[in-house]
Amino acid sequence: MSRHTVRLPDFARLPSPVYFRYSDFAPDTECTPHQHTWGSLDYSASGVMRMEVAGNRFMSPPQYAVWVPPLTEHSSYNAEAIVYHSVGLAPQLCEQLPQQPCTLAISDILKAILKDFALRDVNAPRTDADIRLAQVLVDQLRQAPVHDCFLPYARHPGLLGVLEGMQAEPGDNRPLAQWAEQVHVSERTLARQFVRELGMSFGEWRQRLRYLAAIDGLAARGAQIVVLPEVQFAPEQGTLPELAETAQRLHVVIDTGAALKDAAHGERNMALAYLPEAAAPLSYAKHHLIPGLESQYRAGTEPAMLPGTRTGLAICKDMDFQDTGAAYAARRANLLLVPAWDFQLDGWLHSRMAVMRGVESGFAMARAARHGRLTLSDDRGRVVAETDDAHGDAQLLGVLPLHQTRTLYARWGDWFAWGAIALLAFACRPLPKRRGARRASADSAGRLVVR
Repeated sequence: MSRHTVRLPDFARLPSPVYFRYSDFAPDTECTPHQHTWGSLDYSASGVMRMEVAGNRFMSPPQYAVWVPPLTEHSSYNAEAIVYHSVGLAPQLCEQLPQQPCTLAISDILKAILKDFALRDVNAPRTDADIRLAQVLVDQLRQAPVHDCFLPYARHPGLLGVLEGMQAEPGDNRPLAQWAEQVHVSERTLARQFVRELGMSFGEWRQRLRYLAAIDGLAARGAQIVVLPEVQFAPEQGTLPELAETAQRLHVVIDTGAALKDAAHGERNMALAYLPEAAAPLSYAKHHLIPGLESQYRAGTEPAMLPGTRTGLAICKDMDFQDTGAAYAARRANLLLVPAWDFQLDGWLHSRMAVMRGVESGFAMARAARHGRLTLSDDRGRVVAETDDAHGDAQLLGVLPLHQTRTLYARWGDWFAWGAIALLAFACRPLPKRRGARRASADSAGRLVVR
């Protein structure tokens, strides 16, 4: 089947300073490379559009839009059907907007304005009310945060060939040296190109690619919740839009570990849970940090439950401590999602401590550990499924039964331990002396004398 081609605007200048276009693009639609004198905000209200702007590749899921400055060459392609919105801005309105192509977060106000104009099929605002609304849109765009690309692309032909080769086969385990040989450069040169053009190492880019491919594969096999390991990402803007888009597109919950840093809270070891119906992730900060190894992080204090469910969030070492289980037992949780990071040798022991926490407090657990054990366990401590992540590419899929359980430990806490201590103290008490008892001793000659 041949590709559909988008018809480009047939005017040299915008009909109005702010101009709106709307289209429903069929699957397998492309827009050939072009540029124009105005800036444009390209937004997909439904579905995902992939764009190439000035040699860089971008994704435009519904909660983000791609900003294209004036006189910047760009093209697009969408494999699936999308609902496309575009906002053209006259050059004078672009002066306070980014001068380089980027992805902008779309606020609820922006979405509402775009939706309102689309429903009324307004292309050029004419009434005073619509002109004011268009000005609010421009003001919102100037305040919209720029976010980094989860899976950036390259300009250099050799590096681009490596990226496309890995995309074609995400499970390809060839080391960097072999990829370098394929594009006729040294291993060191290719490693520098990854960091310079993509802002990350070869290993990190491949790992991100594999996660996206794995999530798609697991969802196709029936997964409803996907848990990724601890501290897998360090997003600059506090969120990972591609994971948000994937959660919405596949209708799954994605819970991942991430290291976040901001002025208000400092650096934190976080779990970010992306829900199909939410633009922003639910966040949880790790409570129990490893002394010395995690001194850069600020500890969290509050539990986190997925809205409308009995599913809670925790991270790795939190499951070594009784207070984590007690906090979620008090909230009647029946499932915990736990990104983790083991140290290979302690993987089995660490996973069993987490399983025990579930038995204590009456919840099932989905635990995904980097360099350790991936486990699915129920509230009775039965390990439903398990595998080892020795090579960093393990996947685990299983059906986890959920029950609403209130254990004695959840109700009464450490009653058994305190009772055992009290019983030991009672058993070790000094025995009273018996009155009238005869005492025996030996005299100097060794004879037994009874008194």
